[in-house]
Amino acid sequence: MASRRGMKKERRGGQRNGMVRKPLSRLGIRQVLQEVRSRPQRLAELVSLLDHVERPLRARAALALARLAEIQPESALRHLERIRVGLRDDSAYVRWTLACAIGLLGARHPGRVARCLPELCSLVDDENPIAQSMACAALARIGSANPDLVRKHYETAKKEIPPAVARSLSTARRTRPKTSRSR
Repeated sequence: MASRRGMKKERRGGQRNGMVRKPLSRLGIRQVLQEVRSRPQRLAELVSLLDHVERPLRARAALALARLAEIQPESALRHLERIRVGLRDDSAYVRWTLACAIGLLGARHPGRVARCLPELCSLVDDENPIAQSMACAALARIGSANPDLVRKHYETAKKEIPPAVARSLSTARRTRPKTSRSR
């Protein structure tokens, strides 16, 4: 438990215009998203929670980033490198949640998440079946937006494309208009 002196420092450090700002680690997901959307400078604080020693805080930060990727992708893209590193977290929940975030970002911006493909492909072989499934889903989302990007990655890595991902790639190729280009 924090000492009174530590709490005073926390309150003083978090004050702005007479208002006390709670640390994001003490807020629920909905409040974290509201806080980050209304005060974009707090996004760095959210991303830093991915390095926290407590697994539940890393998990909540990962979930908040996945939701942010869905509603405000440009903000999440600014911290894509840190999200990519989180795919190697020791918590399976953090890994699969961040894989979901990358999939959401990749559906809209496949070229910008291309550097995450090696980690996502490694996650397909994770010991946790949910992490495997979420990695396949992320690759499928990215592949739906740009099938050639995922195909070329697997060719370069000399790996076989997982069946679930291969199905989405073949569907994307058939349904994608010839004139569209990925971003």
